[in-house]
Amino acid sequence: MKEKEINIENIKYVFFDLDGTLLNSEKKISQLSLETIKKLKSLGIEVSIATGRPYYFLPNEIRAINPKIPVISCNSALVYDPIKKDVTSVSNITSERTKDIYDVLIKNNGLFLIYTIDKILMCKDEQKNPESKWFNAIKNINNNLDPQDQVEIVSIDTTKPFDITKYNVIKFLIIYSEIPSDNYHNIENKINTMNDVYIVRSQNEVFDIMPKGLTKGDGLQILHNKGIIDLEKTLVFGDAENDLSMFQKAKWSVAMGNAQEKVKEAATFITDSNSNEGIYNFFKKLFN
Repeated sequence: MKEKEINIENIKYVFFDLDGTLLNSEKKISQLSLETIKKLKSLGIEVSIATGRPYYFLPNEIRAINPKIPVISCNSALVYDPIKKDVTSVSNITSERTKDIYDVLIKNNGLFLIYTIDKILMCKDEQKNPESKWFNAIKNINNNLDPQDQVEIVSIDTTKPFDITKYNVIKFLIIYSEIPSDNYHNIENKINTMNDVYIVRSQNEVFDIMPKGLTKGDGLQILHNKGIIDLEKTLVFGDAENDLSMFQKAKWSVAMGNAQEKVKEAATFITDSNSNEGIYNFFKKLFN
């Protein structure tokens, strides 16, 4: 049973999910959230990020928060040390399984992204899916980054031969909202037969395919085991299915007002939505 009482003096570590949590509907960290984080740090509380995104696709967020403890990215497949500016932990899908997943997605006209340790592959049938709002959004985010922060994005036409095994694949992100439902269900059913990977939903229109044993909660446990954080003094914020593993590990958890119902049910506390200053409003009560 989660402890329903919380005092600001007992919190030493706070981890924020990004999309739907720390980022508002405009995909930005609000000024009030930034001021809240500044206040937390002034009280000696370490603040960081736990996200499904790869660390290399959130340079602005890392700079804004300026964490001193590791960032959990790609649901813990990539753990990034912002002080050393280096990846301290990498867990990839095996090349054999990568090929299996890739073939399933191609057979079912999948529209998907592949995250590697340092680049993003955008994979689609150029004739059946000439446009994708998700792909365009990713490109726009990348183009708006400073030139030195921009990520290498490779476009893959899935109708042409391509050797996916030459890449160190961290995760697949499937955009099921832009493919026929029958194709989506075929993909899901086939992936569920693979015993070394699993499906987890991070946003309403997509799901991730990850190696088993790699969740945000696993990332927290790793940091705890290394003595970097203490789970008994850790508070986490989230809104989606891939945040549930964090809720199970941390002492306290907060679901955003826009969170899925299963996430709210699992949380210690519920705050306002990400676009209604949920983070600021939660801590305002604690500071008082």
